[in-house]
Amino acid sequence: SHADIDHFNALPQLRRLVPIGAVFAPRMFFESDEAAVTLIKTELAEMHVPVRFVHRGDRLVFDSPVRVSVLWPPWSARAVSDNEASCVLLVEFAGRRILLPADLEGAGLAELIAHTPGRFDVVTAPHHGSARSSTPEFVAWARPAYVVVSEGRPRAVDFLQRLRAVYRHAESLLWTQADGAVTVVVQPCGDLSVKTFRPAPIAVEHSAPFVRRRE
Repeated sequence: SHADIDHFNALPQLRRLVPIGAVFAPRMFFESDEAAVTLIKTELAEMHVPVRFVHRGDRLVFDSPVRVSVLWPPWSARAVSDNEASCVLLVEFAGRRILLPADLEGAGLAELIAHTPGRFDVVTAPHHGSARSSTPEFVAWARPAYVVVSEGRPRAVDFLQRLRAVYRHAESLLWTQADGAVTVVVQPCGDLSVKTFRPAPIAVEHSAPFVRRRE
């Protein structure tokens, strides 16, 4: 999604587990002079994995009804930070909408909100739940039913309290530190289910499977 190492450092290991047909990322990622980015580009070349640029307006086409749209960044992005140019994906299937905003914040987040229709069934909290990204404006625009906070470091209690308050209208807020991996399944009929890897959470409420019928 962008040139922060925690968003791409598993690529070499992933390649040993599953075949990778191509790697998609914004132009700014491949133009980064970060040492880790240079290393990953070298490894991808050695593994003969092609790279593809993606930007706002692009769509990834699969042999299925699933639609993946790139909402951000634009090709001409000249962001203040890597986070502001994060690649944002919208996954749509059977009437459901899932938003993957990476670490988007600042001007990039404001532009996304201003030019994209909101309301999503599932949202990963941008920038791991950072207050700079999970703003009242973002939450009011996204209106997610389920929120997944991808964060592995132990956090103070007030971190989750703040997120629960901000996303108070969501049906559920899941935190990977406590709930483990989160799996979202959308059936062709539109039914959506959310499951967590851990059968019982660590100091967090909801970890049982959730099923939301299509309205």
